Amino acid sequence: MKRFLICAGVLILFLGISLVIILVSLGHDLPPQDYPELALTYESVPEEENAYPLFLKAFELSTLEEQNDLIQSYWERGENAEAFAELMAENESMITLLKQGVKKESCQPPEITSYADLMPYSHEWLSMGKFLVGSSKWLREEGQWEEAVDRALLAASFGNLIMQAPESLIQYLVGVAQVNLAMTELRELSFQEQCRSEDLLRIAEALENLTAPEQAGIVAMKQEFKVIQHTLGDFEKEQMTWGFIESLNSSASSSLVSKIKIPGYFFRPNQTEQIFAAFFTIGIENFAKPYAERKEDGLDNLLKGSRGVKRLLQPNALGDLLVMILCPSFESIVKTTYKVSAEIRATQVLVALQLSRREQGSLPEKLELLVPVYLDTVPVDPFDGQPFRYDVERGILYSVGVNGVDDGGAELLLEEGEENRGYRKRWNGEDAVFGVE
Repeated sequence: MKRFLICAGVLILFLGISLVIILVSLGHDLPPQDYPELALTYESVPEEENAYPLFLKAFELSTLEEQNDLIQSYWERGENAEAFAELMAENESMITLLKQGVKKESCQPPEITSYADLMPYSHEWLSMGKFLVGSSKWLREEGQWEEAVDRALLAASFGNLIMQAPESLIQYLVGVAQVNLAMTELRELSFQEQCRSEDLLRIAEALENLTAPEQAGIVAMKQEFKVIQHTLGDFEKEQMTWGFIESLNSSASSSLVSKIKIPGYFFRPNQTEQIFAAFFTIGIENFAKPYAERKEDGLDNLLKGSRGVKRLLQPNALGDLLVMILCPSFESIVKTTYKVSAEIRATQVLVALQLSRREQGSLPEKLELLVPVYLDTVPVDPFDGQPFRYDVERGILYSVGVNGVDDGGAELLLEEGEENRGYRKRWNGEDAVFGVE
């Protein structure tokens, strides 16, 4: 019996060593590759041209940190107007710094090369954007129309600077959200007779100078790929021990097992980088075409091989796992980008319609009549690449929306839900419809 146990132990040890040798021998990786189409160089902006320090200082001086509920209640429902007015008075210094900031060329945070460096101030910047739009609403309701336009344009410029040259996808999405908030307020202002034609012209000029969200999205995608490249490099430097894997979710282990290097069979850095590169390339290509012509990201096709538990046993299993964890939902990001792009373009058209109505006495029969006096060209719908649709009799302007089909300005909801109001309701309809008055 003793001899049998010794033989069995030797056999198990032999099989274990053989398995390790086989896994190591099968762990050959692809040769390193360059991806010039995804390359992005960090070029430091001189402090005197950079809005970032001013935006950061603006929030540090603000009293908004504990006031999210108040800001939300006034901005969305007009509640607590007196308390909101006091909040505005407390934050004049913040407004002054923001006004200085939006005169700068760019908003460049410190270079981000790791997920540990991602923007800790994104939530704060969102609060500032809501506060700016809310204060425009307060000024409008107080009859201070010129000041209300100034504040809404400040909100748009603030979001545009955050969005236009992002250091991460998070910064990009924060900027996009800010711009979108500003568009809602600018449309509301443009519909009011008390808003002067001179102010409408100021709005039109500002809209013309906004960065296209699709263009900024390409920069964000390249930046995200750069962060992932650095992350993969960090993993490789750590030699991908089991202890390093454990440390991603908890404190590092000091056990003997934690120091064992993971065989190259399970993690191939260059192969993993190639999968990421293909994924991000598809995302960037999608930003260069109408939404209806986009490609699916094809993550399952890029991650070739078995599914489920079997995937954990195939070559580069940990690399595939990193792809599934780190790859953002491009479908959601692309969709958000095109919605906000449509909101900006629709706002341009709606402001032009108001200018035309004031000067001509009535709305034009078709959008082409706005060219070239009020618009250089009729903006195209980013969802299908065709000019925006307009029905003067029904008083609507519309995009074909996410389904890519012209349903004649139908607002039938594609999905029911409690959040179906305002922006969400518009983009949950068969078409995304804007009233022209």
